Amino acid sequence: MNLKGKKDYFKETLKDYLSFSRNERRGLFAVILILFTLIIIRVAIEYWPQKPEDFSKTEKEINDFFVSKKPGLDSSDKKINRQQRTAIGSYSPNEDKKSELFNFNPNGLSAEDWKRLGFSERQIRVIKNYEAKGGKFYTKDDVKKMYSISPEEYRRIEPYISIPANRGAYENKFPPRPSYDDLKVDVGSADTTEIKKLRGIGTVYANRIVKYRTKLGGFYSVNQLHEVWGLNDSLYNEIAPHVYVADSNNLTKININAATFNELKAHPYFSYNLANALVNYRIQHGAFKVIADIRRMPLVDEELYRKIAPYLKVE
Repeated sequence: MNLKGKKDYFKETLKDYLSFSRNERRGLFAVILILFTLIIIRVAIEYWPQKPEDFSKTEKEINDFFVSKKPGLDSSDKKINRQQRTAIGSYSPNEDKKSELFNFNPNGLSAEDWKRLGFSERQIRVIKNYEAKGGKFYTKDDVKKMYSISPEEYRRIEPYISIPANRGAYENKFPPRPSYDDLKVDVGSADTTEIKKLRGIGTVYANRIVKYRTKLGGFYSVNQLHEVWGLNDSLYNEIAPHVYVADSNNLTKININAATFNELKAHPYFSYNLANALVNYRIQHGAFKVIADIRRMPLVDEELYRKIAPYLKVE
């Protein structure tokens, strides 16, 4: 291609990219018109005169608050100012709380006496929970450390706190909580509350243990905890020193001469095939004379017999 041909080719290409059809020109014009309108609206909003904010009401409330602190106001004035102070966030309900100051020992102080000192029920619950967990007040600083008692409240009651110097008096009044090392739980009969005292056992595991124990008809060995879904070897080893089965004979037993297929299958140790085989064996050979007769069944090996026999009876 010569030089002239290249120029013509370039012109044609440029014309293809820069030329617009009639519809394209209309669309471009519409876009430009919309952009121009938006610019005008933006400028108009920025320079449009605005009404100044009126802070006179807030200023009046603040002034009324400071006036309420001055003596000589009657009760109606104080009531109005209290509402205003509430509106601006400077009023606390504790300001109206009636309190009575007297010498007291915080250890074992009754809830009524804490109320006399001006504390709320929520604050008293925190203090009583602290005591219930073995907490004791040996010095005034121990009272000061309670997060439910504000610094202002502590300064108000501090001169009236009277704690005996004999630390041993508290040890006798508040005996130490038994250590975890001494904890023993009978998993054969304990409810979920008792089982949850074991480390690593929360609500989910406690419910699973009780549910599985019920399906089995009771535990005869702590080793059966291995069979609880999700309870791994690490957790079992953690709780093993603290669990036992007090009565391994208190089990719900199945009469293998009368139990139906569904009753047998409901027990965790009976599979579908084993339940079906036992019923058929009973039909073909008659009633079982002793529990050991089930060992004649092909599906019952020594390990399964040892597990399942404590839950069976013949009548």
